[in-house]
Amino acid sequence: LEDESALLARAQDLAQLVGGMAPLTLRATKEAMRRNATLLRAEDADLIEMTYMSRDFREGMEAFLAKRKPDWQGR
Repeated sequence: LEDESALLARAQDLAQLVGGMAPLTLRATKEAMRRNATLLRAEDADLIEMTYMSRDFREGMEAFLAKRKPDWQGR
């Protein structure tokens, strides 16, 4: 999204959509996503390495510790 106001509007739209879902179905969907998140497949290792070994990951950690906004470079 292009700016913070668009992001907020989109988040509100999604919150309204999720808020209108059947509670049991929503709970089951969230649990299924949580369970899948804990499963690491061998073919996913490259994605983890790409992300956690990136300059952006390091920048994110440094920015968090310095309490500043990160300067993402896409690297």
